[in-house]
Amino acid sequence: MSLLPISGYALEVKGLYEIEIPITSRNSTDRNQAFQQALMVALIRITGNREVFQHPGVGDILQRASQYVQQYRYLGAEEDPTNLLLWVRFDRNVLESALVRAGLPVWGKERPLVLVWIAIQDQAQRYLVSEDKNAQIIQAMQKTAKDRGVPMIFPLLDLQDQNLISDADVIGGFDDRVIEASKRYQSDAILVATSTRLSDGFWRARWRLYFRDQSKEWLSQGGELDGVLVEGVHDMATVLSNQLAVIRSETKETGVILQILGVTTLQDYARVVNYLASLDQIEIHRPYRIESNKISFWIKLRGDPPDLERLISLGELLVKVEKADLVSSSNVKEMAVSAPLILNYQLQQ
Repeated sequence: MSLLPISGYALEVKGLYEIEIPITSRNSTDRNQAFQQALMVALIRITGNREVFQHPGVGDILQRASQYVQQYRYLGAEEDPTNLLLWVRFDRNVLESALVRAGLPVWGKERPLVLVWIAIQDQAQRYLVSEDKNAQIIQAMQKTAKDRGVPMIFPLLDLQDQNLISDADVIGGFDDRVIEASKRYQSDAILVATSTRLSDGFWRARWRLYFRDQSKEWLSQGGELDGVLVEGVHDMATVLSNQLAVIRSETKETGVILQILGVTTLQDYARVVNYLASLDQIEIHRPYRIESNKISFWIKLRGDPPDLERLISLGELLVKVEKADLVSSSNVKEMAVSAPLILNYQLQQ
């Protein structure tokens, strides 16, 4: 429960650029190979794309992996190489600049918290996956979610959950009950899965992801239950990144005016400023106009206005109240910047 967001918007995922990789020795050859391996993990996490290595510009980035390393250190005892790890932190600004030049997407640090309900149907036995009974499954899924940079939690399955939902609800596709039971966890997305052992011994999982007002379904299957469920986590991360990762332009500088209603106190102003500072999509923000019950900010974006709107919609701090309007030419001259768009939001108390 400590992972639940307390600020009213998507979680800020830390450590996206920090990777731990097994390494057999401390010599420079092994270290440089480990840098490349760590960068491969980081690129999937940052772009949200498992197929990123097929992009023509990635090979050059990997060849220069050491140039993106900001800090590294060894973990474990040197006399026991089987337990030796290399911790690497990549320089976010330098690496993201390389991705932008290569035309690759960048998924910011604000990411939706995903709540996962899984029902297992193994012949006559069926049950909901819980941390008490299925620690190995949950550990494998959590590791995959961490590798993909997606914050993920599982329900407690305590008496409160049991009074609202059963394995029959998940298996039967009564997802309205699942969604109702999920409200206590304050997640941004809900992932529901039913995994069934087939007559040939293979496993097949049916997945449903609810995010915003949309849903997505897919199947995964394989010989091992852990592998099938891990693959579902990969698919979930890909679905989310396809919606949220942004291909930025090196040359285009996009500016908007963000007008926020309901800002009446210094506390309101501080909440808004701290929130804007936390959004990875915003490069620069500064106050433009302050009125009795609203404030306007000029914002320089990393990406396009729809990308910012999608990011804001992840949370509940700001709610869009009306259609965007064009700024008059006199206002553009007054700002001395190119910002032809006003986005209007209401601050939620």
